[in-house]
Amino acid sequence: MGFRKGGKGVATAAGCFLVISLPAAGTALLVFILFLCMTSRSSAASLAASAFLPIAVHVAEGGAILTLCALFMAIMIFISHRDNIKRLLNGTEPLI
Repeated sequence: MGFRKGGKGVATAAGCFLVISLPAAGTALLVFILFLCMTSRSSAASLAASAFLPIAVHVAEGGAILTLCALFMAIMIFISHRDNIKRLLNGTEPLI
């Protein structure tokens, strides 16, 4: 894939949470795969997984600090995907 046009932030977040909370990261990965299969758009799948991650971390770990870290990471991913969100809303986001 090469990550030439994106994916580095989401991949880094996924790697961090694989270490921090394997159950939460695994659940977020399942959400990613589900949305990827449903939409064929990696940006939609990334956004769905990152939105679900704080919930998964809270359920799996229960700590406020880790949950807030996951929430912060999700917010940063949404901010970095602003253009993708616009294209998704316009129906112009490319398929994988």
